[in-house]
Amino acid sequence: MDTLSLGYLSLPGASAQQLVQAAQAARLRRVGLRIAGRKPADAGDWVLGRAERLRDLRIALVDTATEVLSVAAYYVDAHTTVADFLPVFETAALLG
Repeated sequence: MDTLSLGYLSLPGASAQQLVQAAQAARLRRVGLRIAGRKPADAGDWVLGRAERLRDLRIALVDTATEVLSVAAYYVDAHTTVADFLPVFETAALLG
């Protein structure tokens, strides 16, 4: 089962940290996380831009020995810019 991962769409409405906990409960070592909304201005309970949430998520990943396989963030459209994605890439890097 080590080749399977838990994707963020598997548990709609779950936070990134809840997905990590669910992956651990299912004995999955990898997880895909949504760290931001579909657009840079989308409101929500995201990790991106929230240092405390990011810290807690990183702790949960270490504590559960879970790897981040992928992250999801903004859709690419006529209004998103390369600069919009810089914090996404930085956060993804911090998550491994």
